[in-house]
Amino acid sequence: CVTQDAELWFRVNAYGHNFANIPKILVLYRIHRHQISSKIEHSQKKISRLFSLLVSFKKIE
Repeated sequence: CVTQDAELWFRVNAYGHNFANIPKILVLYRIHRHQISSKIEHSQKKISRLFSLLVSFKKIE
């Protein structure tokens, strides 16, 4: 994914290195629903929903 490496490419480019497009498939990236990044994303969404719920409660004085 381009966005995963965007910061790396910007840093490398800042040091004066150039890039070129190679019109070939060099790597295959397998995506499936049981991969660890999917599980992490699901956990992050769950935590975000719980945090939003927590923030929505009014403070009891």
